Amino acid sequence: MSNGYCDVKKGSPVLPCAKAPGSLMVTVNNRSDNKPLRSARVSLSGPSSANAATNPQGHATFAKHPPGNYKVTASLKTYSTETAAATVQAAAQAQAKVALNPTVAPIILPAHQTVIVKKVYTNPGRRMILLKTNVPFTGTGTFTRSSNAVRFFTQNAGGKEITFNGVDNVFKGAELTGGVSLFAEGAKGSTKTDDIELTLKLTGPLVGPPAKSKMTAVEVTLDICEPRTAAGTNPVVLPTAAAAPGLGVTPADKFYLGRAVPVEADWDTFRPSERAMLIVRPVKPAGFVLKASTNNIAVYTSETPTKGEAPIANAYTFDAGKASPSGIRLFVQGTHPSAAVRDTELRLGVEGLEADGDRVSITAVYVETVSNVEPKNLKTVAIVPEKPARKSKSKYFPAPLIVGLKYDVE
Repeated sequence: MSNGYCDVKKGSPVLPCAKAPGSLMVTVNNRSDNKPLRSARVSLSGPSSANAATNPQGHATFAKHPPGNYKVTASLKTYSTETAAATVQAAAQAQAKVALNPTVAPIILPAHQTVIVKKVYTNPGRRMILLKTNVPFTGTGTFTRSSNAVRFFTQNAGGKEITFNGVDNVFKGAELTGGVSLFAEGAKGSTKTDDIELTLKLTGPLVGPPAKSKMTAVEVTLDICEPRTAAGTNPVVLPTAAAAPGLGVTPADKFYLGRAVPVEADWDTFRPSERAMLIVRPVKPAGFVLKASTNNIAVYTSETPTKGEAPIANAYTFDAGKASPSGIRLFVQGTHPSAAVRDTELRLGVEGLEADGDRVSITAVYVETVSNVEPKNLKTVAIVPEKPARKSKSKYFPAPLIVGLKYDVE
Protein backbone atom coordinates (compact mmCIF):
# COMPACT_ATOMS: atom_id res chain seq x y z
CA MET A 1 0.00 0.00 0.00
CA SER A 2 1.47 3.40 -1.00
CA ASN A 3 -0.20 6.85 -0.72
CA GLY A 4 -3.54 5.12 -0.12
CA TYR A 5 -3.37 3.20 -3.40
CA CYS A 6 -2.62 -0.46 -4.21
CA ASP A 7 0.86 -1.45 -5.29
CA VAL A 8 0.49 -5.10 -6.28
CA LYS A 9 3.77 -6.95 -6.11
CA LYS A 10 4.55 -10.53 -7.00
CA GLY A 11 3.62 -12.79 -4.14
CA SER A 12 1.62 -10.11 -2.32
CA PRO A 13 -1.87 -10.92 -1.10
CA VAL A 14 -4.77 -9.23 -2.88
CA LEU A 15 -6.02 -6.36 -0.72
CA PRO A 16 -8.95 -3.96 -1.14
CA CYS A 17 -7.65 -0.93 -3.06
CA ALA A 18 -8.77 2.64 -3.76
CA LYS A 19 -9.33 3.76 -7.33
CA ALA A 20 -6.22 4.49 -9.38
CA PRO A 21 -5.17 8.17 -9.38
CA GLY A 22 -5.65 10.54 -12.27
CA SER A 23 -4.02 13.78 -13.40
CA LEU A 24 -5.13 17.25 -14.38
CA MET A 25 -3.59 19.74 -16.81
CA VAL A 26 -4.72 23.36 -16.39
CA THR A 27 -4.24 25.91 -19.18
CA VAL A 28 -4.28 29.61 -18.24
CA ASN A 29 -4.86 32.21 -20.99
CA ASN A 30 -5.25 35.97 -21.32
CA ARG A 31 -8.94 36.52 -22.00
CA SER A 32 -8.30 39.61 -24.14
CA ASP A 33 -6.06 37.93 -26.73
CA ASN A 34 -6.23 34.21 -25.79
CA LYS A 35 -2.45 34.04 -25.40
CA PRO A 36 -1.01 31.70 -22.74
CA LEU A 37 0.07 33.25 -19.45
CA ARG A 38 3.38 32.20 -17.96
CA SER A 39 4.05 32.06 -14.19
CA ALA A 40 0.37 32.18 -13.25
CA ARG A 41 -0.29 30.62 -9.83
CA VAL A 42 -2.73 27.71 -10.00
CA SER A 43 -4.29 26.18 -6.87
CA LEU A 44 -6.15 22.88 -6.73
CA SER A 45 -8.65 22.05 -3.99
CA GLY A 46 -10.96 19.04 -3.58
CA PRO A 47 -10.20 15.44 -2.62
CA SER A 48 -6.59 16.65 -2.46
CA SER A 49 -4.87 20.01 -2.82
CA ALA A 50 -1.77 21.31 -4.58
CA ASN A 51 -0.18 24.43 -6.07
CA ALA A 52 1.78 24.94 -9.28
CA ALA A 53 2.93 27.67 -11.68
CA THR A 54 2.26 27.70 -15.40
CA ASN A 55 5.07 27.10 -17.89
CA PRO A 56 5.73 29.27 -21.00
CA GLN A 57 2.86 27.48 -22.74
CA GLY A 58 0.48 28.43 -19.92
CA HIS A 59 0.19 24.85 -18.61
CA ALA A 60 0.24 23.60 -15.02
CA THR A 61 0.09 19.80 -14.53
CA PHE A 62 -1.09 18.00 -11.39
CA ALA A 63 -0.23 14.27 -11.33
CA LYS A 64 -1.46 11.41 -9.11
CA HIS A 65 -4.53 12.92 -7.52
CA PRO A 66 -7.56 10.99 -6.33
CA PRO A 67 -10.51 10.95 -8.70
CA GLY A 68 -13.22 13.45 -7.90
CA ASN A 69 -14.41 17.00 -8.37
CA TYR A 70 -11.90 19.83 -7.95
CA LYS A 71 -11.90 23.61 -7.84
CA VAL A 72 -9.15 25.28 -9.87
CA THR A 73 -8.08 28.85 -8.98
CA ALA A 74 -5.67 30.82 -11.18
CA SER A 75 -4.13 34.22 -10.50
CA LEU A 76 -1.36 36.45 -11.84
CA LYS A 77 -0.15 39.92 -10.96
CA THR A 78 -1.93 42.63 -13.02
CA TYR A 79 -4.64 40.08 -13.90
CA SER A 80 -7.91 39.05 -12.30
CA THR A 81 -8.28 35.90 -10.19
CA GLU A 82 -10.57 33.34 -11.79
CA THR A 83 -11.85 29.83 -10.95
CA ALA A 84 -12.96 26.77 -12.88
CA ALA A 85 -14.33 23.30 -12.08
CA ALA A 86 -12.59 20.08 -13.09
CA THR A 87 -13.29 16.36 -12.63
CA VAL A 88 -10.36 13.98 -12.26
CA GLN A 89 -11.01 10.38 -13.32
CA ALA A 90 -9.04 7.28 -12.42
CA ALA A 91 -6.03 6.53 -14.61
CA ALA A 92 -6.81 9.45 -16.94
CA GLN A 93 -5.76 13.05 -17.52
CA ALA A 94 -8.43 15.71 -17.21
CA GLN A 95 -8.27 19.16 -18.81
CA ALA A 96 -9.29 22.56 -17.43
CA LYS A 97 -9.02 26.04 -18.91
CA VAL A 98 -8.99 29.32 -17.02
CA ALA A 99 -9.07 32.74 -18.73
CA LEU A 100 -7.82 35.76 -16.75
CA ASN A 101 -8.88 39.32 -17.39
CA PRO A 102 -5.97 41.78 -17.46
CA THR A 103 -6.18 44.36 -14.69
CA VAL A 104 -6.31 47.91 -16.04
CA ALA A 105 -3.10 49.63 -14.94
CA PRO A 106 -2.71 53.43 -15.09
CA ILE A 107 0.56 54.72 -16.55
CA ILE A 108 2.31 58.11 -16.27
CA LEU A 109 5.17 58.66 -18.72
CA PRO A 110 7.00 61.99 -18.28
CA ALA A 111 9.35 63.01 -21.10
CA HIS A 112 11.55 64.54 -18.40
CA GLN A 113 11.12 64.74 -14.65
CA THR A 114 12.61 68.23 -14.38
CA VAL A 115 10.90 71.41 -15.58
CA ILE A 116 12.22 74.98 -15.60
CA VAL A 117 10.25 77.74 -13.90
CA LYS A 118 8.87 80.19 -16.46
CA LYS A 119 9.26 83.92 -15.88
CA VAL A 120 7.11 86.54 -17.61
CA TYR A 121 9.86 87.23 -20.15
CA THR A 122 11.25 83.70 -20.71
CA ASN A 123 9.94 80.82 -22.80
CA PRO A 124 11.37 77.55 -21.50
CA GLY A 125 10.11 74.46 -23.29
CA ARG A 126 7.25 72.58 -21.69
CA ARG A 127 7.75 68.87 -20.93
CA MET A 128 5.22 66.34 -22.17
CA ILE A 129 3.47 64.00 -19.74
CA LEU A 130 1.62 61.01 -21.23
CA LEU A 131 -1.31 59.54 -19.28
CA LYS A 132 -2.59 56.16 -20.46
CA THR A 133 -3.72 52.65 -19.53
CA ASN A 134 -2.08 49.35 -20.41
CA VAL A 135 -5.28 47.88 -21.92
CA PRO A 136 -8.57 49.27 -23.27
CA PHE A 137 -10.60 50.81 -20.47
CA THR A 138 -14.20 51.93 -20.01
CA GLY A 139 -13.98 53.77 -16.69
CA THR A 140 -12.42 57.14 -15.84
CA GLY A 141 -9.04 58.35 -14.64
CA THR A 142 -8.32 61.27 -12.31
CA PHE A 143 -4.99 63.10 -12.58
CA THR A 144 -3.74 65.02 -9.52
CA ARG A 145 -0.59 66.81 -8.35
CA SER A 146 0.78 67.33 -4.86
CA SER A 147 1.92 70.91 -5.48
CA ASN A 148 1.10 73.85 -7.75
CA ALA A 149 4.82 74.36 -8.40
CA VAL A 150 4.15 72.75 -11.80
CA ARG A 151 1.40 73.86 -14.18
CA PHE A 152 -0.10 71.65 -16.89
CA PHE A 153 -1.48 72.62 -20.28
CA THR A 154 -3.24 70.84 -23.13
CA GLN A 155 -0.71 72.00 -25.74
CA ASN A 156 3.02 72.51 -26.01
CA ALA A 157 2.46 76.23 -26.63
CA GLY A 158 -0.66 78.07 -25.57
CA GLY A 159 -3.54 75.68 -24.93
CA LYS A 160 -5.82 75.48 -21.91
CA GLU A 161 -4.37 75.19 -18.44
CA ILE A 162 -5.50 72.26 -16.31
CA THR A 163 -6.98 73.82 -13.17
CA PHE A 164 -7.57 70.53 -11.31
CA ASN A 165 -11.18 71.47 -10.62
CA GLY A 166 -12.45 67.89 -10.65
CA VAL A 167 -13.58 68.20 -14.26
CA ASP A 168 -10.63 69.18 -16.46
CA ASN A 169 -8.36 66.68 -14.70
CA VAL A 170 -10.73 63.70 -15.14
CA PHE A 171 -10.35 61.73 -18.37
CA LYS A 172 -12.57 59.13 -20.01
CA GLY A 173 -11.41 55.56 -20.46
CA ALA A 174 -11.35 55.91 -24.24
CA GLU A 175 -9.07 58.95 -23.92
CA LEU A 176 -6.68 57.10 -21.62
CA THR A 177 -6.73 54.04 -23.89
CA GLY A 178 -5.41 56.21 -26.72
CA GLY A 179 -3.19 58.28 -24.42
CA VAL A 180 -3.63 61.83 -23.08
CA SER A 181 -0.74 64.26 -23.64
CA LEU A 182 -0.30 67.12 -21.19
CA PHE A 183 2.55 69.64 -21.05
CA ALA A 184 4.28 70.67 -17.84
CA GLU A 185 5.74 74.08 -17.02
CA GLY A 186 7.43 75.23 -13.82
CA ALA A 187 5.55 77.83 -11.76
CA LYS A 188 7.85 78.09 -8.73
CA GLY A 189 10.98 76.34 -7.57
CA SER A 190 10.86 73.04 -5.71
CA THR A 191 12.03 72.95 -2.11
CA LYS A 192 13.88 69.68 -2.80
CA THR A 193 14.40 67.17 -5.60
CA ASP A 194 11.37 65.05 -6.56
CA ASP A 195 9.07 66.89 -4.15
CA ILE A 196 6.16 67.05 -6.62
CA GLU A 197 4.11 63.85 -6.91
CA LEU A 198 1.80 63.16 -9.85
CA THR A 199 -0.96 60.56 -9.49
CA LEU A 200 -3.31 58.90 -11.98
CA LYS A 201 -6.12 56.97 -10.26
CA LEU A 202 -8.59 54.85 -12.21
CA THR A 203 -12.23 54.26 -11.38
CA GLY A 204 -13.92 51.25 -12.96
CA PRO A 205 -13.84 47.45 -13.10
CA LEU A 206 -10.62 45.52 -12.57
CA VAL A 207 -8.42 48.56 -11.99
CA GLY A 208 -4.94 48.40 -10.54
CA PRO A 209 -3.39 50.71 -7.95
CA PRO A 210 -2.80 54.39 -8.85
CA ALA A 211 0.25 55.26 -10.94
CA LYS A 212 2.67 57.78 -9.46
CA SER A 213 5.55 59.84 -10.82
CA LYS A 214 7.88 62.49 -9.40
CA MET A 215 8.87 65.90 -10.77
CA THR A 216 11.18 68.76 -9.80
CA ALA A 217 10.68 72.42 -10.72
CA VAL A 218 13.99 74.27 -11.05
CA GLU A 219 14.16 78.06 -10.88
CA VAL A 220 17.20 79.52 -12.61
CA THR A 221 18.21 83.07 -11.68
CA LEU A 222 20.69 85.39 -13.39
CA ASP A 223 21.00 88.84 -11.81
CA ILE A 224 22.74 91.97 -13.03
CA CYS A 225 23.70 94.90 -10.82
CA GLU A 226 23.66 98.67 -11.02
CA PRO A 227 27.04 100.47 -11.02
CA ARG A 228 29.06 100.13 -7.86
CA THR A 229 28.80 103.39 -5.91
CA ALA A 230 31.78 102.88 -3.63
CA ALA A 231 34.68 100.49 -3.25
CA GLY A 232 33.92 97.66 -0.86
CA THR A 233 30.17 98.18 -1.20
CA ASN A 234 28.17 95.61 -3.14
CA PRO A 235 26.24 97.12 -6.04
CA VAL A 236 22.44 97.09 -6.01
CA VAL A 237 20.85 94.17 -7.85
CA LEU A 238 18.29 95.11 -10.49
CA PRO A 239 14.96 93.45 -9.61
CA THR A 240 13.27 90.65 -11.55
CA ALA A 241 10.00 91.70 -13.18
CA ALA A 242 6.90 89.96 -11.85
CA ALA A 243 4.85 91.24 -14.80
CA ALA A 244 5.38 93.14 -18.03
CA PRO A 245 5.19 96.92 -17.47
CA GLY A 246 1.90 98.51 -18.40
CA LEU A 247 1.42 101.29 -20.91
CA GLY A 248 3.13 104.47 -19.75
CA VAL A 249 4.99 102.71 -16.93
CA THR A 250 8.76 103.10 -16.86
CA PRO A 251 10.37 99.74 -16.12
CA ALA A 252 13.08 99.42 -13.49
CA ASP A 253 14.01 95.74 -13.75
CA LYS A 254 16.82 93.69 -15.24
CA PHE A 255 14.95 92.74 -18.43
CA TYR A 256 12.43 95.39 -19.51
CA LEU A 257 14.80 98.20 -18.45
CA GLY A 258 18.03 96.26 -18.63
CA ARG A 259 21.51 97.58 -18.03
CA ALA A 260 23.78 99.81 -20.10
CA VAL A 261 27.45 98.84 -20.18
CA PRO A 262 30.28 100.85 -21.76
CA VAL A 263 32.02 99.66 -24.89
CA GLU A 264 35.74 99.03 -24.60
CA ALA A 265 37.67 101.96 -26.11
CA ASP A 266 39.97 100.56 -28.77
CA TRP A 267 42.58 103.27 -28.22
CA ASP A 268 43.00 102.54 -24.51
CA THR A 269 45.85 100.41 -23.29
CA PHE A 270 43.51 99.08 -20.62
CA ARG A 271 39.84 98.43 -20.92
CA PRO A 272 37.32 100.56 -19.02
CA SER A 273 37.06 99.68 -15.36
CA GLU A 274 33.26 99.90 -15.18
CA ARG A 275 32.02 96.37 -15.67
CA ALA A 276 28.53 95.32 -14.65
CA MET A 277 28.36 92.55 -12.06
CA LEU A 278 26.44 89.38 -12.96
CA ILE A 279 25.32 86.93 -10.27
CA VAL A 280 24.36 83.33 -11.03
CA ARG A 281 22.26 82.14 -8.12
CA PRO A 282 22.89 78.56 -6.92
CA VAL A 283 20.36 75.78 -7.58
CA LYS A 284 20.47 71.99 -7.44
CA PRO A 285 21.31 71.07 -11.09
CA ALA A 286 25.04 70.74 -11.60
CA GLY A 287 25.49 72.15 -15.10
CA PHE A 288 24.68 75.73 -16.12
CA VAL A 289 25.18 77.42 -19.48
CA LEU A 290 25.52 81.21 -19.94
CA LYS A 291 25.18 82.49 -23.50
CA ALA A 292 25.01 85.97 -25.06
CA SER A 293 22.65 86.63 -27.97
CA THR A 294 25.10 88.97 -29.78
CA ASN A 295 28.83 89.73 -29.84
CA ASN A 296 28.29 93.25 -28.47
CA ILE A 297 29.45 92.22 -25.01
CA ALA A 298 32.10 90.12 -23.30
CA VAL A 299 31.94 88.43 -19.90
CA TYR A 300 34.89 88.13 -17.52
CA THR A 301 35.59 86.47 -14.20
CA SER A 302 37.29 89.61 -12.85
CA GLU A 303 35.78 93.02 -12.16
CA THR A 304 39.08 94.85 -12.63
CA PRO A 305 40.52 94.75 -16.16
CA THR A 306 44.05 93.48 -16.67
CA LYS A 307 46.25 93.70 -19.71
CA GLY A 308 45.86 90.73 -22.05
CA GLU A 309 42.82 89.43 -20.21
CA ALA A 310 40.55 87.11 -22.22
CA PRO A 311 36.77 86.86 -21.75
CA ILE A 312 35.04 83.59 -20.96
CA ALA A 313 33.63 81.52 -23.82
CA ASN A 314 30.21 82.15 -25.30
CA ALA A 315 28.49 79.77 -24.42
CA TYR A 316 30.08 79.29 -21.02
CA THR A 317 29.35 76.12 -19.04
CA PHE A 318 30.08 75.90 -15.35
CA ASP A 319 29.17 73.95 -12.24
CA ALA A 320 26.55 75.88 -10.31
CA GLY A 321 26.51 73.16 -7.67
CA LYS A 322 29.86 74.48 -6.43
CA ALA A 323 28.60 78.04 -6.07
CA SER A 324 28.64 79.75 -2.71
CA PRO A 325 25.26 80.70 -1.18
CA SER A 326 25.74 84.22 -2.55
CA GLY A 327 26.14 82.88 -6.10
CA ILE A 328 28.78 82.95 -8.83
CA ARG A 329 29.97 86.44 -9.76
CA LEU A 330 30.90 87.37 -13.32
CA PHE A 331 31.39 90.76 -15.00
CA VAL A 332 30.20 92.08 -18.35
CA GLN A 333 31.28 94.99 -20.54
CA GLY A 334 30.59 96.14 -24.08
CA THR A 335 32.70 95.29 -27.12
CA HIS A 336 30.61 96.88 -29.89
CA PRO A 337 27.90 99.55 -29.64
CA SER A 338 24.37 98.20 -29.69
CA ALA A 339 22.26 98.88 -32.77
CA ALA A 340 19.17 99.30 -30.59
CA VAL A 341 18.29 99.57 -26.93
CA ARG A 342 18.33 96.19 -25.17
CA ASP A 343 19.40 94.37 -28.33
CA THR A 344 21.61 91.96 -26.40
CA GLU A 345 20.54 89.33 -23.89
CA LEU A 346 22.48 87.08 -21.59
CA ARG A 347 20.61 83.83 -21.05
CA LEU A 348 21.18 81.30 -18.31
CA GLY A 349 20.03 77.72 -18.79
CA VAL A 350 20.52 74.20 -17.48
CA GLU A 351 22.93 72.13 -19.52
CA GLY A 352 21.22 69.45 -21.59
CA LEU A 353 17.74 70.52 -20.49
CA GLU A 354 16.80 74.13 -21.21
CA ALA A 355 18.63 77.20 -22.53
CA ASP A 356 16.06 79.82 -21.49
CA GLY A 357 16.00 79.75 -17.70
CA ASP A 358 16.53 83.45 -17.06
CA ARG A 359 17.62 86.55 -18.98
CA VAL A 360 19.04 90.01 -18.50
CA SER A 361 18.91 92.72 -21.17
CA ILE A 362 22.01 94.74 -22.02
CA THR A 363 22.70 97.80 -24.15
CA ALA A 364 26.33 98.32 -25.11
CA VAL A 365 26.90 102.08 -25.24
CA TYR A 366 29.74 104.17 -26.62
CA VAL A 367 30.96 106.63 -23.99
CA GLU A 368 33.50 109.42 -24.55
CA THR A 369 34.44 112.47 -22.49
CA VAL A 370 34.96 115.55 -24.66
CA SER A 371 35.14 119.33 -24.33
CA ASN A 372 32.10 121.46 -25.02
CA VAL A 373 33.90 123.64 -27.57
CA GLU A 374 34.78 122.78 -31.14
CA PRO A 375 38.51 123.02 -31.98
CA LYS A 376 37.98 125.94 -34.39
CA ASN A 377 36.43 128.03 -31.62
CA LEU A 378 38.96 127.16 -28.95
CA LYS A 379 41.87 129.47 -28.17
CA THR A 380 44.47 127.03 -27.08
CA VAL A 381 47.67 127.63 -25.24
CA ALA A 382 48.92 124.13 -25.91
CA ILE A 383 47.81 120.78 -27.18
CA VAL A 384 49.32 118.08 -25.06
CA PRO A 385 49.73 114.93 -27.15
CA GLU A 386 48.82 111.60 -25.63
CA LYS A 387 50.64 108.40 -26.41
CA PRO A 388 49.19 106.42 -27.94
CA ALA A 389 47.17 109.12 -29.67
CA ARG A 390 43.57 109.21 -28.49
CA LYS A 391 40.98 109.10 -31.26
CA SER A 392 37.54 110.62 -31.08
CA LYS A 393 34.17 110.08 -32.71
CA SER A 394 33.08 113.55 -31.62
CA LYS A 395 33.40 116.89 -33.41
CA TYR A 396 34.83 118.20 -30.14
CA PHE A 397 38.35 117.69 -28.88
CA PRO A 398 38.84 114.75 -26.52
CA ALA A 399 38.77 116.42 -23.13
CA PRO A 400 41.99 115.01 -21.64
CA LEU A 401 44.12 116.42 -24.49
CA ILE A 402 43.35 120.11 -24.29
CA VAL A 403 44.98 122.71 -22.12
CA GLY A 404 43.72 126.17 -22.97
CA LEU A 405 41.40 129.05 -22.40
CA LYS A 406 37.60 128.84 -22.31
CA TYR A 407 37.80 125.14 -21.60
CA ASP A 408 34.91 123.50 -19.82
CA VAL A 409 34.35 119.79 -19.46
CA GLU A 410 30.85 118.35 -19.47
